[in-house]
Amino acid sequence: MSRYRTLLSLGAVVLVVGLASLIATGAIRHPPPQPRATPTVLATPSPFPLLPIPPLPTPPSCTTDQLELVGVFNDCAVAAANGTASYCSVSGSTLRDVLHLQGKTHGYLLYLTIVGYHGSGVTYVDASVLVREYVTGALWQSMSGGIIRVTGVDGRSGSVKADLSYVGGEPTPPTVGLNISGAWRCV
Repeated sequence: MSRYRTLLSLGAVVLVVGLASLIATGAIRHPPPQPRATPTVLATPSPFPLLPIPPLPTPPSCTTDQLELVGVFNDCAVAAANGTASYCSVSGSTLRDVLHLQGKTHGYLLYLTIVGYHGSGVTYVDASVLVREYVTGALWQSMSGGIIRVTGVDGRSGSVKADLSYVGGEPTPPTVGLNISGAWRCV
């Protein structure tokens, strides 16, 4: 029996060494993957129309004394010359200005409110900035607070910068926001 065991053990060693050499040399491989079907390109036009991607708003070329409105309106605006006066008030520690502005094709009302106002020569962050389109009444409001710099000693001039989002006033809301930046002045 011992001779039988010796031959059996020797046979097992030869089998393991042979199998290991086949694996090491790559003689035993996984079968190649089945070829995949390639998509067919149709020579006929698609039944679905291709929609153009709308361009980003192009900022207008405004002068330094104009307010730049970019987004739903691309306009430069100045104080309206039609005799409509602006309302500017500093009461206690609150500045409230309502400016009537005229652009190339639209009229606007610009509302600036600074709570905690303590004089000119200061930049106020998180101030309230609103723009109303004069004819339709559409209203945009500063999303995270506007930046208002007051330069006039009486609180009647300065600069403003704000990102505005649509609040309401039109039958269908626009999908584009409104950015405003530039100089303002009460007249």
